[in-house]
Amino acid sequence: MKNGIFQVKEELHISQSEKGYRYSLDPFLLADFTSASKGDRIIDLGAGNGILSLLLSRKFKRSRILGLEIQDSLVGIARQNVLTNRLEHRIEIIKGDIKDVYLLFKEGSFDITVSNPPYRKIESGRISPNPERAIARHEIAITLLELLRGCGYLLRNLGRAFFIYHPSRLKELLQGMKKSGINPCCIRFIHSKAGGEAKMVLAEGIKNGKEEIVIMDPLIISRPTHISQ
Repeated sequence: MKNGIFQVKEELHISQSEKGYRYSLDPFLLADFTSASKGDRIIDLGAGNGILSLLLSRKFKRSRILGLEIQDSLVGIARQNVLTNRLEHRIEIIKGDIKDVYLLFKEGSFDITVSNPPYRKIESGRISPNPERAIARHEIAITLLELLRGCGYLLRNLGRAFFIYHPSRLKELLQGMKKSGINPCCIRFIHSKAGGEAKMVLAEGIKNGKEEIVIMDPLIISRPTHISQ
């Protein structure tokens, strides 16, 4: 662990779109924040090019990871990244809509859900003309509450959900988690400098867990957090 972010000791080779979705610091922060037990089954909702699934596979070497992604172009890149890093025995990337998890999986199929949801509503800000960027940034394909309800369905009892999100919508995130049967249990704010406003927030919840929240010490990073997507 260095400056609060775990280091990947084994080299990862990651391809990404030249003009479309490109990962930033967010998946590294989320991977570091995520905790899991030996053999936990993990689902990465909105896997993009597979960066988060790859990071988690290095951190949790005895866990199986499934990445769910709606965009064909990103599914192809993610699958290639898995093959390039020889992790096909531990990571599976499938094409699918998070809104269809009720048809794709049995209820309670996973121990851990991880997600970096689109943080802007449709009417908020300029929508990118590039579909990969637009769907990742704005709630075009799914709303926050739809995603959270999917997490609640996918998690086993006392399973854990991990998110990285924009702090301006933290209240909505926490309320949506509770509506979905996921009680928030841990929050950590991310700042680009001490004393500055939070740029992002990490949140953990437990399905049917206790209604107690721990606020961790803020994470200060040496450069501004780039919003992923």
